[in-house]
Amino acid sequence: MHFEALVPHTTLLIIHLESTSDVHHHSTMQSQIIPTIDRSKELETLNKLGEGSFGVVYRARVKKTNSTVAVKIIHNKSGNSETDKVMGEIDILSRCNSPFIVGYYECFIKPPAKRLDQSSMWIIMEYCEGGSILDFIEGCGGLHNYSEGEEIIRAVCASVVLGLEYLHGTANVCHRNIKCGNVLLTNDGHVKLADFGVAAELSNTINKRKTVVGSPFWMAPEVIEESNYDGRADVWSLGITVIEMAEEEPPHANLHPMRAIFVIPQKPAPTLADPDNWSPEMLDFIRCCCKKDPKQRHDSALLASHPFIKGDVNELRRIHKKQLGVRNAYGRVRDKTVGDSSSRQPGLVSLQRFMKRGSQSLGECERDADRQSSADENIPQFDGHGADAQIFPGSEDNRQKNRSGAIFIF
Repeated sequence: MHFEALVPHTTLLIIHLESTSDVHHHSTMQSQIIPTIDRSKELETLNKLGEGSFGVVYRARVKKTNSTVAVKIIHNKSGNSETDKVMGEIDILSRCNSPFIVGYYECFIKPPAKRLDQSSMWIIMEYCEGGSILDFIEGCGGLHNYSEGEEIIRAVCASVVLGLEYLHGTANVCHRNIKCGNVLLTNDGHVKLADFGVAAELSNTINKRKTVVGSPFWMAPEVIEESNYDGRADVWSLGITVIEMAEEEPPHANLHPMRAIFVIPQKPAPTLADPDNWSPEMLDFIRCCCKKDPKQRHDSALLASHPFIKGDVNELRRIHKKQLGVRNAYGRVRDKTVGDSSSRQPGLVSLQRFMKRGSQSLGECERDADRQSSADENIPQFDGHGADAQIFPGSEDNRQKNRSGAIFIF
C-alpha cells in the first residue's frame, strides 16, 4: 500500500491500481495527442479563473473573432503527475462531440521566451461563463430557496442524463466524478459536463471496471466495494447530485470522506430529507438513480425516458438536433467560430430565467461587498470563478470549499 498525497479541501478518492491495459493506455496517450502549431499570439489572456499545481486557467479572447474561450496553461515539468491527468482528460474530451460535454478545441506547446525558461502547454476549451451549479447553490442559498427550484433541477438533470447517455453509449466512457461542481452553465441556459480527469473508457469485454475512483460522497456502493461497475455508477452519482442541488450538500456530508466510504454501502439508499417539499416524480427519479443493486438501477438511456425529465429531454433534443458539428481547424466548429455562441439557440427557458436571475442576484451581492471592502476575496463571482468550473483535476481554487476530504492512492 502506498500513500501518495493528502490535499485539504478536495473530495477525490483513488484506490486500487489500474489494470495493465490502463497503464499501457496512459503510456501511449501523449504520443496520440499531437499538439498543433503555437497559436498563443492569436489569443489575449484576460482574467485568471483558477490555479493549482498544474498551472493557471484564464479567460481569453480570440483576437480574430473576438470570441471567448478558456485557456489552461501548464508548464512542462518532467515527472509532473498533474500533466498526465490533464493529458488523460484531453484524450477523452478530444474524442467527444456532444452539446452536453464541455468543448475541447485544441492544445499546443508554446516555446520558452528565453533560453532557460520552460515551455508550456496551452489547452483551449469552451468557456462556460456561468460557472458551476455548485456556485449557485452556495452563492444563492440553495435551490430549495427558489420557488422554481424543482424546475431548475429537472432541467439540469435532463442535460446531464443526455450527456451521460452520450458518454456511456457513444464515447464508451464512464465519467466517475458526477457532482454539482462538475456541471457547468452558460448564460444562455445550456448545461455541460466537465472535469474528465478520472474518467475512464469502458473498454474491456464486459464493459466494466474495478478501480475505486471518485468523490466519496457521490460514489456508488459497487465502486466502493471494488465490484465490477459500468456507467450506472454515474447514474448513482447523478441521484446524489439531485439531493445536493435540493439540499445544498450530499448525504453524509457531515462525515469525513474516509468515514463516508464505509457508511455508504451499509446504509439504505439515500433520499430527500423533506420529501413533502418535492414532487413524486422527482422522488422516484432519485429512487431510480440510487438503487443499491446496480442491476436494478436505471442506466442513462432508460433514465432519459423517466417522467420527471422526459419533457425537457425531448425539448433539448429538438434544440440540439442541428447543432454542433465535428471540430476541425483552430477557431472553427464546422462552419461556426470556436467560442462564439451568438448563433447558438438558447437552452431551456427555465434555465435561461434562472441564469438571468442568478446573475442579477450575484451582481447585487458583489456591488454591496465592493462598497464595504474592495479587498474582500470571498464574494461569489459569476464569471466562471467557481470551485470546480473550468479547471483540471489537481487544481485548487482560491475559495475555501465547505466539504473537506483527501486524495489517496493505495
